[in-house]
Amino acid sequence: MIGHPARGPALAITLLAATAGCNGALDEAPVPGAQHGPYAAPPEGAVPLGGPLPESDEDALEDVTNPAGVGRLTLVRGRELYSIHCAPCHGDSGKGDGPIAPLLSEETPDLTHPELQAEASDGALVHVIATGTMSEVMPGFAADIPVADRWVLVRYLRSIRRTAPASRSSPRSNSPADPN
Repeated sequence: MIGHPARGPALAITLLAATAGCNGALDEAPVPGAQHGPYAAPPEGAVPLGGPLPESDEDALEDVTNPAGVGRLTLVRGRELYSIHCAPCHGDSGKGDGPIAPLLSEETPDLTHPELQAEASDGALVHVIATGTMSEVMPGFAADIPVADRWVLVRYLRSIRRTAPASRSSPRSNSPADPN
Protein backbone atom coordinates (compact mmCIF):
# COMPACT_ATOMS: atom_id res chain seq x y z
CA MET A 1 0.00 0.00 0.00
CA ILE A 2 2.72 2.50 0.94
CA GLY A 3 4.43 3.97 -2.08
CA HIS A 4 1.80 2.79 -4.54
CA PRO A 5 2.41 5.11 -7.53
CA ALA A 6 -1.18 5.40 -8.72
CA ARG A 7 -2.72 5.97 -5.33
CA GLY A 8 -1.54 9.61 -4.75
CA PRO A 9 -2.89 11.10 -8.01
CA ALA A 10 -6.09 9.04 -7.86
CA LEU A 11 -6.77 10.20 -4.30
CA ALA A 12 -6.13 13.84 -5.22
CA ILE A 13 -8.47 13.64 -8.22
CA THR A 14 -11.16 11.98 -6.10
CA LEU A 15 -10.91 14.69 -3.39
CA LEU A 16 -10.94 17.46 -5.99
CA ALA A 17 -14.04 16.02 -7.66
CA ALA A 18 -15.79 15.50 -4.32
CA THR A 19 -15.26 19.07 -3.16
CA ALA A 20 -15.77 20.85 -6.51
CA GLY A 21 -19.46 21.48 -5.86
CA CYS A 22 -19.11 22.79 -2.29
CA ASN A 23 -19.00 26.50 -3.19
CA GLY A 24 -18.07 27.46 0.37
CA ALA A 25 -21.07 25.76 1.96
CA LEU A 26 -18.79 24.38 4.66
CA ASP A 27 -17.77 27.92 5.61
CA GLU A 28 -21.37 28.66 6.54
CA ALA A 29 -22.05 25.41 8.39
CA PRO A 30 -22.67 25.79 12.14
CA VAL A 31 -19.80 24.77 14.39
CA PRO A 32 -20.86 22.22 17.01
CA GLY A 33 -20.64 23.70 20.52
CA ALA A 34 -20.29 27.30 19.30
CA GLN A 35 -22.68 29.97 20.54
CA HIS A 36 -25.11 31.02 17.82
CA GLY A 37 -27.70 33.72 17.82
CA PRO A 38 -27.73 36.69 20.18
CA TYR A 39 -24.75 37.01 22.48
CA ALA A 40 -25.04 37.87 26.16
CA ALA A 41 -23.93 41.38 27.05
CA PRO A 42 -20.58 41.54 28.89
CA PRO A 43 -20.65 42.47 32.57
CA GLU A 44 -20.39 46.15 33.47
CA GLY A 45 -16.78 47.37 33.18
CA ALA A 46 -15.52 44.27 31.34
CA VAL A 47 -12.44 44.86 29.20
CA PRO A 48 -12.16 42.80 26.02
CA LEU A 49 -8.60 41.54 25.63
CA GLY A 50 -8.90 40.23 22.11
CA GLY A 51 -12.08 41.57 20.62
CA PRO A 52 -13.22 44.98 19.54
CA LEU A 53 -13.29 47.90 21.94
CA PRO A 54 -15.71 50.78 21.71
CA GLU A 55 -12.81 52.76 20.22
CA SER A 56 -15.00 55.47 18.79
CA ASP A 57 -16.37 56.27 22.24
CA GLU A 58 -13.59 57.64 24.43
CA ASP A 59 -16.03 58.14 27.31
CA ALA A 60 -16.72 54.39 27.40
CA LEU A 61 -13.02 53.81 28.11
CA GLU A 62 -12.58 56.65 30.61
CA ASP A 63 -13.04 54.61 33.79
CA VAL A 64 -11.83 51.22 32.56
CA THR A 65 -9.08 49.72 34.69
CA ASN A 66 -5.98 48.73 32.73
CA PRO A 67 -5.98 44.91 32.58
CA ALA A 68 -2.28 44.65 31.65
CA GLY A 69 0.01 43.31 34.34
CA VAL A 70 2.53 45.52 36.10
CA GLY A 71 5.53 43.20 35.95
CA ARG A 72 8.83 43.33 34.12
CA LEU A 73 7.60 41.32 31.12
CA THR A 74 4.75 43.79 30.55
CA LEU A 75 7.22 46.66 30.52
CA VAL A 76 9.60 44.80 28.20
CA ARG A 77 6.75 44.15 25.75
CA GLY A 78 5.55 47.73 26.14
CA ARG A 79 9.02 49.06 25.36
CA GLU A 80 9.16 46.86 22.26
CA LEU A 81 5.80 48.19 21.05
CA TYR A 82 6.81 51.76 21.87
CA SER A 83 10.06 51.43 19.92
CA ILE A 84 8.20 50.24 16.84
CA HIS A 85 5.11 52.42 16.84
CA CYS A 86 5.82 55.50 18.99
CA ALA A 87 9.53 56.32 19.17
CA PRO A 88 9.83 57.55 15.56
CA CYS A 89 7.71 60.59 16.53
CA HIS A 90 7.82 60.75 20.34
CA GLY A 91 11.51 59.80 20.70
CA ASP A 92 13.13 57.07 22.76
CA SER A 93 12.38 58.83 26.05
CA GLY A 94 8.88 60.07 25.10
CA LYS A 95 9.84 63.75 24.96
CA GLY A 96 8.42 64.32 21.46
CA ASP A 97 11.86 64.53 19.92
CA GLY A 98 11.87 61.51 17.60
CA PRO A 99 13.52 61.67 14.18
CA ILE A 100 10.17 62.21 12.41
CA ALA A 101 8.93 64.92 14.82
CA PRO A 102 10.56 67.86 12.97
CA LEU A 103 8.77 66.82 9.77
CA LEU A 104 5.29 66.97 11.30
CA SER A 105 2.89 69.91 11.00
CA GLU A 106 2.39 70.11 14.79
CA GLU A 107 4.60 69.77 17.82
CA THR A 108 4.79 66.13 18.94
CA PRO A 109 3.47 65.69 22.51
CA ASP A 110 5.84 65.07 25.37
CA LEU A 111 4.39 61.85 26.79
CA THR A 112 6.35 62.24 30.03
CA HIS A 113 4.92 65.64 30.94
CA PRO A 114 3.18 65.47 34.35
CA GLU A 115 0.13 67.37 33.09
CA LEU A 116 -0.48 64.99 30.19
CA GLN A 117 0.14 61.97 32.43
CA ALA A 118 -2.35 63.29 35.00
CA GLU A 119 -5.06 64.39 32.52
CA ALA A 120 -5.23 61.32 30.30
CA SER A 121 -6.76 58.15 31.74
CA ASP A 122 -5.44 54.78 30.61
CA GLY A 123 -8.66 54.34 28.62
CA ALA A 124 -8.18 57.70 26.90
CA LEU A 125 -4.65 56.70 25.90
CA VAL A 126 -5.90 53.35 24.55
CA HIS A 127 -8.49 55.30 22.57
CA VAL A 128 -5.84 57.58 21.04
CA ILE A 129 -3.57 54.63 20.23
CA ALA A 130 -6.47 52.95 18.43
CA THR A 131 -8.00 55.94 16.63
CA GLY A 132 -5.25 58.56 16.44
CA THR A 133 -5.58 62.24 17.29
CA MET A 134 -8.32 64.59 16.19
CA SER A 135 -5.81 66.63 14.20
CA GLU A 136 -4.91 63.45 12.29
CA VAL A 137 -1.18 64.05 12.77
CA MET A 138 -1.03 60.80 14.71
CA PRO A 139 -2.67 57.91 12.87
CA GLY A 140 -4.74 55.26 14.60
CA PHE A 141 -3.05 51.92 15.21
CA ALA A 142 -6.15 49.75 15.71
CA ALA A 143 -5.21 47.56 12.74
CA ASP A 144 -1.56 47.25 13.82
CA ILE A 145 -1.66 46.91 17.60
CA PRO A 146 -3.96 44.27 19.14
CA VAL A 147 -6.23 45.40 21.97
CA ALA A 148 -4.25 43.65 24.72
CA ASP A 149 -1.01 45.21 23.45
CA ARG A 150 -2.57 48.70 23.53
CA TRP A 151 -3.10 48.29 27.28
CA VAL A 152 0.49 47.00 27.64
CA LEU A 153 1.74 50.04 25.72
CA VAL A 154 -0.18 52.36 28.07
CA ARG A 155 1.36 50.57 31.05
CA TYR A 156 4.78 51.30 29.53
CA LEU A 157 3.85 54.95 28.87
CA ARG A 158 2.99 55.29 32.55
CA SER A 159 6.43 53.93 33.48
CA ILE A 160 8.37 56.46 31.40
CA ARG A 161 6.87 59.39 33.28
CA ARG A 162 8.93 58.38 36.28
CA THR A 163 12.18 57.60 34.48
CA ALA A 164 12.47 60.31 31.83
CA PRO A 165 14.69 63.39 32.32
CA ALA A 166 13.08 66.82 32.86
CA SER A 167 10.50 67.62 30.19
CA ARG A 168 9.59 70.66 28.11
CA SER A 169 7.36 73.27 29.70
CA SER A 170 4.38 72.42 27.47
CA PRO A 171 3.09 68.86 27.40
CA ARG A 172 1.81 68.92 23.82
CA SER A 173 -0.23 70.47 21.11
CA ASN A 174 -2.44 67.48 20.23
CA SER A 175 -2.78 65.32 23.33
CA PRO A 176 -5.73 63.00 24.02
CA ALA A 177 -7.31 65.59 26.31
CA ASP A 178 -6.87 68.49 23.86
CA PRO A 179 -10.13 69.22 22.01
CA ASN A 180 -8.31 70.86 19.07
